[in-house]
Amino acid sequence: MSPCLRRHLQFAAISLFVYVPVTWGSRILARMRYRNLEFAQSASEVFDGLRRLDVLEVFLFLLLGMVCASLACQSLARGVALLVVGLLAFTALYFFGAMDAEAFYLRRAWTAASLAAAFTPFKCAGVLALIVIVRALLDRPDARTKA
Repeated sequence: MSPCLRRHLQFAAISLFVYVPVTWGSRILARMRYRNLEFAQSASEVFDGLRRLDVLEVFLFLLLGMVCASLACQSLARGVALLVVGLLAFTALYFFGAMDAEAFYLRRAWTAASLAAAFTPFKCAGVLALIVIVRALLDRPDARTKA
């Protein structure tokens, strides 16, 4: 197995491993905070609603891992740093999206609650586009190395 392929598999595994606590954990924490539920009750409600796996969310996390792994093939430090920044941005977006959705739900603003939850992957797609641009900029050779 080539080192670059190994990096891609490692970064994909990290992204998928982080997917579960970021997405499901955000929903659990939002229910615990706004509905004053205990962890077990909040987790059971979230898991009851997760009969399907959201393919778009998984795809975004995998794509983030692949973009960062492609940079890590040239520079491991830059690839890891970009992955950490991307995962932190995804975590913030999912956390605040889940909090907003629960707050709107309790105010009986059904449309706002569903849109706050539904638009979170699309916000992450914007972050992913920014990560791709940063990756392209970090991959450019320096002017000093050309001379």
